[in-house]
Amino acid sequence: MEKISKKVDIVGGKLTFYHRIELGKIIASGCDPAQALREVMRCLHGVEVDPKKESDLRGYVAYFEEIVRGISFWVEQEKRLRYDPTPEELQAGIRQMYRNIGEFGTLTAIAQAYAKDPDEVLQWEYGKVFGLLMTDFEKAKFQQRLQSIHDRKNRVGKWRRKR
Repeated sequence: MEKISKKVDIVGGKLTFYHRIELGKIIASGCDPAQALREVMRCLHGVEVDPKKESDLRGYVAYFEEIVRGISFWVEQEKRLRYDPTPEELQAGIRQMYRNIGEFGTLTAIAQAYAKDPDEVLQWEYGKVFGLLMTDFEKAKFQQRLQSIHDRKNRVGKWRRKR
């Protein structure tokens, strides 16, 4: 069994944005657990786990389970970023757009906002990326609420002026 020099603190957000994307795909793929373990270790550590060596598989199982729990943690956290599209956005095809661009929409938006190359953003710790996404999401919700208040005031003001 090849050695891993240091485990990655998944729950602590110490995996890269790239790893979050790739590990999520591997775990969600539905492949058998032994195959998932091999692909996860290759992705996260560049370690080749020999499927013919049962000792290799057994040696990594606890860490693999820790990784799966960590990715599950982030999936739960990401639910806080859920956005319900407006009827107009649905009509314009926002779901199709998300299917077509996937996580690269998020990647390019972050890269543009911080004037960074997308390849650099992929190497950022996921805890940082999630923090930025959460901050932007909360700001957008605030701006939407504020705009709604302004719109109501404007409607009331117009109604009063007409009387």
